[in-house]
Amino acid sequence: MLESWRRRYRESLGVPVIPDFHEALCRWGQAFEIRDAGRAQGYLIFAGETWRRDRGSIIPEFYLSVGSARAAKDMLREAFEKFKPDRVLGRTDDPAGFPLLMDMGLPNQVASPLYVLDTPAAWQEDPEIGLAESSLEDASRLAALYAAAPPEDGGIQEDVALMKSLVAWRHYRLTLTGGEVAAVGYVAPQGGRYVSVHSIVGPAFRGRGLGRYLAGFALNRELSENKIFLATVHSDNEAAKNLIESLGARLAGHFVHFSAEGSVRRD
Repeated sequence: MLESWRRRYRESLGVPVIPDFHEALCRWGQAFEIRDAGRAQGYLIFAGETWRRDRGSIIPEFYLSVGSARAAKDMLREAFEKFKPDRVLGRTDDPAGFPLLMDMGLPNQVASPLYVLDTPAAWQEDPEIGLAESSLEDASRLAALYAAAPPEDGGIQEDVALMKSLVAWRHYRLTLTGGEVAAVGYVAPQGGRYVSVHSIVGPAFRGRGLGRYLAGFALNRELSENKIFLATVHSDNEAAKNLIESLGARLAGHFVHFSAEGSVRRD
């Protein structure tokens, strides 16, 4: 059964996974069966050796497919502590596996590459704050995403002036190989070390956890640089509330507090 599942999973990913980056998977390592309520929910496969052509080195990688995030979390954490992989590959069309990686606070490890509809994607951080001539095209794409966002995407209507001008907004983009913007996350200073966080996902890419992942990536970047200790989200945004919970904090009204060292503090 495991061999059959492994074969199907490899076929679904395609081997080599990224032809320009990997030569091939040299061998499969240990496979962990994930069980919930006595039933197998999926497998976490540790690929023991993968040759990376850019450095010629052997690095471990994980390939994750699960049906129960609750059952997988402890096992995945244990595997990370044991194998200490350099990177993780997850399928964004796996409704449990992809958000699970973000839940564990691993946005940096899984940031590149992502798979959206089996299309390699890459994170790009816009270094500009505000609008510059070089970013006008990007601004129009972001505006298109904003215009297509449904009203329930997090109370964004309250920040129309800021969203339209993009003044002081730092934005993170998830772009596909063809240059299409799939999602965008905004981190905006609101005075001192206090920020507002939003994320918008294009209509064709919703329901895959990308907005939550992108917001987590942006927050993680800001926290790692020790820039903020307080963030605000809209309490009617389910994705934002889930994000806060995944970071280990409890949402109190609209506010989430972080310590001066950048770690989450529970209220």
